Amino acid sequence: MLINEVGFALVAPVGLSLFSRAAPLRIQGLMLGVYYLAFFLSNVAVGRLGGLLEQMAAADFWQLHVGIGAVAAVLVWLVALRGRGLLVPQET
Repeated sequence: MLINEVGFALVAPVGLSLFSRAAPLRIQGLMLGVYYLAFFLSNVAVGRLGGLLEQMAAADFWQLHVGIGAVAAVLVWLVALRGRGLLVPQET
């Protein structure tokens, strides 16, 4: 539990600054709300996945987690390729 809390304390400011920096000035507040909405929906999904622990075999439960992690890694890689230049400061 402590590792989870420390991880969140280290990731949350970075995520908030990323969302505020990448958003146009007019919708920065909206994008911070989107960040918190994504965080809320992720926690709901984690709670539902945790509820499957008692209903599934242990190997199936952890294979599901590995599959979700693999899909997430591919999605992050694709987004990184597509949005690489988005956060590069524009030279004036």
